[in-house]
Amino acid sequence: MEELLKLREILDQKFSLTEFQALCTELGLDIDELGGDTLEDRIISLLTLLRHQDQVGRLVDLIAKYRPDIDLSFYQSGPIDLTQRIRPAGAGASIGNGRGGVATFGCLVASRHNPDDIYILCDGSGLFAGGLSDGDPVIQPAASDGGQFPNDLIGAVSDFVLPTAGAGEGAFNLSAALTSVVDTKEVSPQLPDGTFLQDDTEATVGQTISGFSRLNGKVSGEILSIDSSVTVPWMFEDGNQREVEFQGLIETTPIMVAGDSGIVIFDEHQRPVGIGFAGSPDASLFFPIDRILDYFEVDIVTESFWNHYRT
Repeated sequence: MEELLKLREILDQKFSLTEFQALCTELGLDIDELGGDTLEDRIISLLTLLRHQDQVGRLVDLIAKYRPDIDLSFYQSGPIDLTQRIRPAGAGASIGNGRGGVATFGCLVASRHNPDDIYILCDGSGLFAGGLSDGDPVIQPAASDGGQFPNDLIGAVSDFVLPTAGAGEGAFNLSAALTSVVDTKEVSPQLPDGTFLQDDTEATVGQTISGFSRLNGKVSGEILSIDSSVTVPWMFEDGNQREVEFQGLIETTPIMVAGDSGIVIFDEHQRPVGIGFAGSPDASLFFPIDRILDYFEVDIVTESFWNHYRT
């Protein structure tokens, strides 16, 4: 409670109304929807909301980013639990098909044809529970992490691609899905550490990459290959299991664990290079993200895009 009182004092004394509004926008919130008519009332409303959502750390990170002169040493931050209900939800958060399954919120993307169409990009296999169809509800967090339908509904499957089996058909098999969001105020392109993804780029061998794991928070590794292949048994909707080949994958040191399918990895400049597909104790495998973006004809939602979109 003492930390919140100090944050309240900082916001009241160090930030103008315009600056406070900018903070709210960065947090994916509309200042006009906060309770009260005065700045002090809205500060209290914001802190109450963030405390309830266990998101105070995001506010502290933003204050540190824009006002490095302010002493925030009193705040003892800890890792954000990405398996909990998070609003606004973003990269690394637990999501699942309303029928079951668990995957990871990859990132926000926007249609190249209509930028107002905002989607969550994730891996299709993690949502594939009892089948996958357009319109399937997506909840955050996943049911295995305590999420419930319809209370935790965040969107619906809008488009997806799943692999096919058969000789010669596996070179560029994909597994990915787009989820249209119920309310864009409930999602954010901001990463759990307060930064934002930039435009995507190509992966290179030896490159250091990072991402946000549903269970382990921020993880880092190294790219070992950009042309790896894997053959896996895949259960199809007809109930039959067949071998499916995936080629041209990014292979990294092991950073993925169960439920991390969909995790987006990025370089030291926050430029995305891949989206998580499968992992083992020895390595993790990712689809090159440009291949997924081109398939769905979407682009990464960056900070500048988001700020323009929300004005």
